[in-house]
Amino acid sequence: MDQQSRRTALVCAQSERACDVWGHLDMATSETSFPRVYDHGQLQRVVEGVYYVEGEHIMQHVHFPRGMTVINEDGALTLINPVRLSPEGEVELEALGEVKYVLCIGCHDMDAPYYAHRYAPTFYALPGRASKVEDVRDIREGLPCRGKLGLFPKMQSTWAEAFIVRDDVLITCDSLQNWEPERVKTNWLGKWLLPWYGFAGKCIFDKFLLNHLQKKGMSAGDFKSDMALLLDVEYKYLLSGHGYCVDGTAKECAAKSFDRMFGSPTE
Repeated sequence: MDQQSRRTALVCAQSERACDVWGHLDMATSETSFPRVYDHGQLQRVVEGVYYVEGEHIMQHVHFPRGMTVINEDGALTLINPVRLSPEGEVELEALGEVKYVLCIGCHDMDAPYYAHRYAPTFYALPGRASKVEDVRDIREGLPCRGKLGLFPKMQSTWAEAFIVRDDVLITCDSLQNWEPERVKTNWLGKWLLPWYGFAGKCIFDKFLLNHLQKKGMSAGDFKSDMALLLDVEYKYLLSGHGYCVDGTAKECAAKSFDRMFGSPTE
């Protein structure tokens, strides 16, 4: 095992529980039992009808990025990878329309109960996600908004995650992320620590997730096969559960990242 792999394995071991108890870390405030509001930016228009907000989360004193996608179809809003917003952020969100649907395409569901309480939308998720919300519809049966759902067939038995392609936009949760230290929301500790553990770069595939799934019995080859699906669809923009909007060159960046991590998709 090389030095970089040992670093990645170490951070995965230290943070292993985060994958399984995401909704229980540093959440409550004195005013509410819901997860508190973390720092976030303003809603940014990406393309017609698609918006993105850059937020953050704090775990073990490290600030790291977390993002939410908003789709606006004639005033009906669909939130993907939900992130709780400040009162000012909610005013900005509500100016776009009514929150009708929330989609949990991965493990970023810690704010799902808050949105259920605040807006009473219809929830869509993969089995096992948004477990603290009642009456969740199976997202595999169809999206409430325009777009195409993609699944990772190899990992479905151990890790529930999907992706969505809408026109030129790819929306992911953990599979494909952005971790450029000078660009993402983090603190001084994160700027130093995250790159040291390999969380650095644009359109990177998640080594943390690979390590986590290997401990559950998934092979690196099967993980590569699933991630290669993100090179089989067309897109220019990446809106991830971690990072910021990559515009114009997202697929090219993803292809280079794939080659660095896995080699050719056909090997």
